[in-house]
Amino acid sequence: MPPADATQLLNDALADFQLVVTQTPTSSFADGALFWSGRCRYELLLLQAALADFDAVEAWPGAHAYPLNSQWVDNALYYEVRTRVDQATLANDVALCDLACPPMLELASSFLRTSPHTEACAYFDGSPVCAARPTGRCNGCPP
Repeated sequence: MPPADATQLLNDALADFQLVVTQTPTSSFADGALFWSGRCRYELLLLQAALADFDAVEAWPGAHAYPLNSQWVDNALYYEVRTRVDQATLANDVALCDLACPPMLELASSFLRTSPHTEACAYFDGSPVCAARPTGRCNGCPP
């Protein structure tokens, strides 16, 4: 069972971030709040060992949900990849690894194209389930 104070802190933070996203969607803080609300959900489910129930698309809506040139795009895509890989690993289901490929490809073509792309490929390769994927690595990762 997760520590009650950690769960409460994450729930409080999630509520605050969601308030920013819903009440001030054009604020310069809204894209950061969007990312951090997804990150809070991810961490809560890790604490509760319920990652299989996590809706990665809802939590990490992808580049289209962020303002043009937002610094949070790469981070959200990275965590979507990571969530998909974690779900595949927990379920021991190589088919779930395929769900990590679209955000991986989007990350590879992101305008920032910084270290989150390299880290996402390494995270994918580090999963014994995804590393055994019959079709190999996702498009967008170096061979």
